[in-house]
Amino acid sequence: MPEIIQDSGGGLMYDNRSRIAHGHDQLLNDSCYRDRLGAAGHKALEQNWSADAHLKSYFALIDEIARLAAAR
Repeated sequence: MPEIIQDSGGGLMYDNRSRIAHGHDQLLNDSCYRDRLGAAGHKALEQNWSADAHLKSYFALIDEIARLAAAR
């Protein structure tokens, strides 16, 4: 799911062996880079896929449905 990786900044994308090898080397040799990817991935997880994020979206949907039903 490249869109999720691109939007979150929390991972690496590759399309050939050379790029995956380069990404692997970067992860092994650059702890700051690893930390940035991990933090970005964790932030995206909390904002988009946590229980709180799902409940927020769920209740917003219920509110929208109620608002539309009341407008009829």
